[in-house]
Parts: sequence; C-alpha cells; structure tokens
Amino acid sequence: MKFLKTCLNSLWGLISFPFTGWKNLVFFLLSLPAVFALFLLGVFLSGGANPFLYQTEKDRDGPARVHETDIVYLEQGWDFAYRQKYYFTAQGSHIIPLDMALALESPSSEQLIFGADGTAVNKFGYLPYPSTDQNNDNMELGLNPMGLPVGFVEDIDRKGNSMLGINCAGCHASNMKIADRTVRIDGGAALGDFMGLVGEIDTALIVTMNNPEKRARYAVRRGIELDEAYAELEVASVERQAWQRRNRTEFPHGYSRVDAFGIIFNQVVARDMHLDTRGRHGNVQTPKAPASYPVLWDTPFMGRVQWSGGSNNLIGTDPLARNIGQVLGVFGGVEVTVQNSLPGYCSTPKRKNLELYNFWLQTLKSPKWDDPALKGILPDLDPELVTRGELIYNGKVPGDERRGTEACSSCHGVISDAWRNKEREDKQVCDVPISMVSHDTVKTDRELVDTARRQGALTGLLAGQKSQIKSGETLRARESYMLVLAEVIKGSFAGAYLSASCDGDVSPANLIATANTFGYFAKKAKQDKKQKEADKQKQSRALTSGGFALSPEDIERSRTHLTDARDILNYAEDHVDIPDASVELARANEMLALSNLERAYNNQGIAQHIAGVEPENPQLFRLDFETAQTNLARAKEIIARQNPEDGFSATAGFLDAANLKTAELNFQQAQDNMTPKPATKSMECRPTDIYSSFAYKARPLNGIWASAPYLHNGSVPTLYDILLPPADLKGNCRTDECRPSQFYVGSTQFDPVKIGFETEKTPNSSLLDTTLPGNRNSGHLFRQDLSHEDRMALIEYLKSL
Repeated sequence: MKFLKTCLNSLWGLISFPFTGWKNLVFFLLSLPAVFALFLLGVFLSGGANPFLYQTEKDRDGPARVHETDIVYLEQGWDFAYRQKYYFTAQGSHIIPLDMALALESPSSEQLIFGADGTAVNKFGYLPYPSTDQNNDNMELGLNPMGLPVGFVEDIDRKGNSMLGINCAGCHASNMKIADRTVRIDGGAALGDFMGLVGEIDTALIVTMNNPEKRARYAVRRGIELDEAYAELEVASVERQAWQRRNRTEFPHGYSRVDAFGIIFNQVVARDMHLDTRGRHGNVQTPKAPASYPVLWDTPFMGRVQWSGGSNNLIGTDPLARNIGQVLGVFGGVEVTVQNSLPGYCSTPKRKNLELYNFWLQTLKSPKWDDPALKGILPDLDPELVTRGELIYNGKVPGDERRGTEACSSCHGVISDAWRNKEREDKQVCDVPISMVSHDTVKTDRELVDTARRQGALTGLLAGQKSQIKSGETLRARESYMLVLAEVIKGSFAGAYLSASCDGDVSPANLIATANTFGYFAKKAKQDKKQKEADKQKQSRALTSGGFALSPEDIERSRTHLTDARDILNYAEDHVDIPDASVELARANEMLALSNLERAYNNQGIAQHIAGVEPENPQLFRLDFETAQTNLARAKEIIARQNPEDGFSATAGFLDAANLKTAELNFQQAQDNMTPKPATKSMECRPTDIYSSFAYKARPLNGIWASAPYLHNGSVPTLYDILLPPADLKGNCRTDECRPSQFYVGSTQFDPVKIGFETEKTPNSSLLDTTLPGNRNSGHLFRQDLSHEDRMALIEYLKSL
C-alpha cells in the first residue's frame, strides 16, 4: 500500500510539475517499475494524449440504423445510432434502484409509472421509446431493454447496483405534434413536468409502503416478501423525502421548466456539503427561478453557455466541469472531504460518458423549417415575407433604419447555413456569436440571475482552505453559492481522474490512463501560464493607448475637479449677491466635472474590455444612463433660462452651450454603451466572472421556431406574443394586443402561424401565471412599434433561420 500511495501521490504531483520542478517526477520514477516509468516519461514529455479525443471509429460511426415509423426525424446531423446513444447513455445520476422504479405504481392508480403505458409518458409528458423486445433492430445496440422513456437510463453505481438515472436527453429532447404527425426535435427544449414526475415517484414510495394492496402487488413484481418490500420502500423514501423538503417550491413550476440553479445549489452546496438545513446553519434555499430548458445545438461552439452566460466553454475541460455540475444537480452525489490523501473528491459523474456527450453535441445541428422531412407537413416559406423580415431583423428597412437594440441582430447574431453544414472538425469554440445583455437593458424576470448571484453560502469544512478557483485566496466562512459550487465541481473533476482512490482500480491500464491524463494537464497548465502572461502584456498596452484617461491619477484628478466644482456651486448658491448667471455657470461646471469623471471610468472600462478582461467598475463602464440623461436635460434648461441682459450672459451662455454639447456626447456614449452589440470573438471568449454576472445570454436564433415557450422562464407562449407588450400585473392591456398573462403549458400541438404550442387547458397541462415572481413575462420590449404585417414578416424570417 505504501508503494501505491507513493505512486499515486507522485502522479498527482505531475500536474504541478511546471511550477514545482523535477522533484515530483524523480520520486515518481523511483517508485515505478522501469518499463512503466519510461512509458510515463514519454507520455509526459509529449504532453500526453488529449483525453477528450479518445473516441473510437465505432463511437463515431455507430452500428446500423434503427427505424421508427411513427416519428418524423429531421436532418440534425445524427443517425439513429447517435440518437439512441444520446437517449440512453448513463451519466452518473441515481434516483432510486431501477428494479424498484419499474415496480412502482402511480400513487392514485394501478398504472405503473415506468410501464409501457406509464404515467411518466402519459401524465408527465416524457417521450416514449420502444424497448429492445419491441424493436428487433434496436437489439443490435442493446440499449433500453426495459422500454424507459427517452432520457431515463439504467445507471450502475460504484457498488454495482442498478439505479434509475436521468441524462441530458431527459431535459433536451422534445416532440411536437404538427397536424397528425409527431416530429422529434433532438437537443430541443423538453416539455415534460420534471418536478411533477419526481413528486410522483416520491409519493408512490410512501403510498405503496402504507397501502397493503399496492405493497402486495409491488412485492409480487419484485419477487420479494412483504416485509422486505416495506423495508426497501422505507429506506428509499427517506432520501427521496429529504430531496422534497429541500426543493419544495412556493407554487408548481409545471411543464417544460425547472429551477436548475436552485436545485443544483440545494443538492451540492447544501446536501453534499453537509449543510442540509434552512436558515442560519444551512444552505438550503427555496427554488424560485423556473427556467425553460435551453436548446443544445451549437453550444459546444459558444464561448459561454447557460441562460446567465455563467459557465465558460473555452477550453477542453470546461464542458466536462460544467456537465459534472449538471449531473451532481440531478441525483448525482459527491463526497466532499478535506481528509483525502489524494486530491479530488469521489463522485458519481461518469467522466468518459460525459466526454462522449460533448462529442455527440458537436455534430448536432439546429432543425430547419424547410427540412425535406417536413415537406407537406409545414407550410412552405414565403420568400417575399422572408426578405422583408430579414430587413426588419437587421434594422435596415428603407426609410426606417434602426440602430442599437431596435435591431434584433444587435443582440442575436446570425450563423449561416454554410457554417451550420460544416463538419465538426471545421468548427471552433467561439464561432457562434453571443451577446451578454445586462438585465437593466432587457428587463426580463430577474429571479434567475439573482439566484445565480446568490451570496452567503456557508463553506463548512472548506472554510480556511485554499480556493481552487480564486488563486491565492482562502475561502471565508461564507462565500457566494456559485463559488462554493465551483469549488466542489473542481474537486469532483479532479476525482474523476483518480478512480484508483475512489474505486480501488489499481490496474496498470488505469494507472497509465491517469498518468496520460495528467501529462495532458501538465502541458495545458504550462500553456495557460504562458497565455496569462501574454494577456497581461496585452492589457498593459491597451490601458496606455488610444488617448484614454485611464490611470488612477486621471480618475483622482476628475474626482477632485468634481469636488471643487461642487464647493464653488454651493458657495454661489449660498450668496444672494452673486449674479444668477454665475450660479448657472457654477452648476454647468459641476456637470462638466461629473461628465469628466464618468468618462474617465468609462474609458478605463473600454480599455479593459479591449484587453479582454472584466472591467473593474462594470456598473460605471456602462455609464449611468439615467444620470447622463438628467445632465442633458439640466444643461438644456440652463441655456433656456439665460437672461440676455445679464452681463455674464455671453460667457455663461457660451460655456453652458459647450457643457450642453458635452452632455449630449456623454448621453450618446451612454446610449451606445447600454446598447448590446453582436459579440466579437474576443469578447465572447473572455472568461466569465460567474460570481457577479447580472445579465442574460442572447444567442443566434436558428431553430427558434422549434423551441417554444419563449424567454428564459418560458413565460411567453409564441413568437408572435414576444413581439407584443405585456399586460400589467392586474391583467390590464394598454394596447390592442398584449402577451397573455395566463396560459396552459403541456400541449405538444404546434401552432404554425404564431409559432408555439397550443395554450388551452388539457388533462395534462399546468397553468403558467405570469403575475407570480419568477414567472414574469416582462421585458424584451424591442420593436413594439411593428404593424401586424411586419410582425408576420419578421416571424417568417425567424422560421427560415
């Protein structure tokens, strides 16, 4: 064991090799047989094989296709083999033992939850899929022998137990009913009721345990005695009821939505950190930011992902770290401890499978309205309307040119069909343009960004430990929830490469694979350090170029000017013998000083922006739009009040006119800086400050026609409605048409005119009330001036993307 411990500790030391020298390598070499040592040295010197490119040709090509005659599949880049792997590959999610799940009846009937006709499909809207017994072609893959819905899988835990799990497809695949045909949207926003289904499972455990007839039928299905059935139901219900207590909501979030951040925080920052209570001594918070599921096409090629843009996607390890967090949030687990002899935490996420998911998504394309499979199912596009809509989208209608946020393209860039149809090898991260739009600009419901920025999480046993995220800093007793989550994910990420420490796998193959991975990371760490130095030099050049008033001395001079100007103004206002014009001159001087200070901060922010780093004063970088607007109005008022007979009028008028011009320029600059622009490659690929971001991500709208309902919280049912203003909280509409204040979600029947799903009440639907916090349909009030005809033209263009 001493040999093993020395070997593994030396392996871990390799990752810090560029910074600690040759010591770790020497100890490591001495602890291994000569052949393995020489192999490892070769791996290390070559930088190691990239662990994210290990897929075989079999993984890429897949076996023969499987045919399903009742589903219309689109040309989204996947064949049936890829599709089924995406649907049924485990990722490390453990809800309850699979045998128990398959034997559970609905609490209110004898219908099985996961049977062929189960409530998971018929009541909660998840997608049915034939088992291998029902579809002989499917047997070649050996996937889904139990006929589970899409996205539900058999997931084997570390002890070899077969568990019911959920994967990416459970939340990111959907069906839409167009006339009498069912169309599959791979990577689309799921319409299932996640919280409802989980509640059904958890209630069924208790009801079955306490209802003799249900328990008897359950025991027969399981092939066990009644007492044994009672015992296993009781054990399972303890954990499941704890989950329900953590994640109870103030109102049902319903179909097509879940508060992902809230649930992940409760699972990881509360439960896995052993702080599973509410109040002063725990980290449990009520989930109150329901979000629609984002579509997944093109995400591997964006610099940032998630609705808040709070997750980086820049280097090979970013997608894996993000997906580890996702697994931990949906019934995964991690053992957070500071007692490990090796770095990293043991956790359930399946690293290799998560890497495969990222690989598969690189080949996924957005659905097209004019897909050949939809010919005769959807109406043909109108070329003239598409052309008119494109002009509106880009703000280029002759005689009505638009700038800033009045043009859709200022936030939502456009990717070409040529790029869409490229092979994955020819696409790169950051090819897809995104914009981070401040909440002050878009003004949609703020609960999600508030949740993402939540402060005050207890750090528990991590308090006083060195941060793995913020280099050189020590974790305090309380930090932001996002930082604590990132710390745990980082530990889980490291543990994912140390299966020897978690599972006891000490086979030569596993040790070689671990060394191979660390060789890659050692090389990457060296490259990252070099890049940081280059970024520092770039920032330094940007901060001293372009004529910007950027130095601390410049800002301090501006502050002093403002203080002096205010002193003069106060003196002038307090002495009645001073002419009014002089008072006005002093007031103008104060405004000029204020403008100069704002401009200094703004220029500093611009330079930092050019340098590719977060501005030190992001709120001042944007400029206070309202202050600039007020200054402009005051300057105009001053000039209007000038008395031509006053001896000071000429001088005062001239200076005030100059000040007016300054105010106008500052106002325009404020307007420009508050206006989101299509992201440049350097902007969208900057590392994201995930701890303070107060913005929503705007992505290209290709495939938007197939991803209703709209806005991040799914509070607007159709594309047509998004172009209307919302009613007030009492339901009063001040225009001819408004967004609906209430509508039902759950139908998959597609509306090809307004572009969305039907909103009438059905037996399996939920009411979405937009007057409730988290459900607000406010904001995104762009192009409210469009006529009905122009709205339809814009929608026609959006359908064509």
